[in-house]
Amino acid sequence: MTIQGGIGAIPDALATLLDVRPSTPVVQLEICDRGVTAVTDAGEFQADHVIVAAPAHVAQDLLSPNATPAEAELLACTYSATVNVCLGLRYGYQLPKALRDVYGFLIPAREREHIAAVSIERNKSPDRAKGGELVAVFLSGEAADRLLATSDADVLAAVLPELERYLPGVDSAVTMTHLVRWPAAEPRSPVGRARAVAAYRAAPRPDRRVLLAGDYVALPWTDGAAESGAWAAAEVIGQ
Repeated sequence: MTIQGGIGAIPDALATLLDVRPSTPVVQLEICDRGVTAVTDAGEFQADHVIVAAPAHVAQDLLSPNATPAEAELLACTYSATVNVCLGLRYGYQLPKALRDVYGFLIPAREREHIAAVSIERNKSPDRAKGGELVAVFLSGEAADRLLATSDADVLAAVLPELERYLPGVDSAVTMTHLVRWPAAEPRSPVGRARAVAAYRAAPRPDRRVLLAGDYVALPWTDGAAESGAWAAAEVIGQ
């Protein structure tokens, strides 16, 4: 299951219904009994409640030192990094037979050097690659930590020989590359994180003006982040 046009179609659709202010980062939250003021370079915005939908380290900067103990435990969450290497492959490149109907596959930790997962985007949605193949390669957290600050050429030099094991001939088939470095790709989930999430959600705070949402306040991926947003919205409505 996927969204035609990419996941960016979701915020684009929301932007038709909401007052969206792109390139307007919030630098401070001022919280009082009457509501919250979001301070930005473009001015101040007042609201009865604010849902902070940002990675934990960004939310921590906005809420410290006024975070409650339950909030502080969640905001201390650390993230695993990745580098997403997108490769456009020439028209006519043949995937291995076993992968021609496969959307993606994971590389076991004991077998990998750099690559944690590979997706074949055209098998997820035909509009992703017209006239060829589009492959997305995701580096493991350990590899990303090593390569995050290196050049695109260095990342490709590390990745392509390993990718050849799974997609023979891929090196000579590449027609386009696009790399995205993602320092906060996925929240780490040490023992106790689920308990911390439950404690935060259950905390009796009828006067709570700021609510947290994101992948660290739920299951640690995109649909968990969406669920946490729905939870936060319901909490605001309930108040």
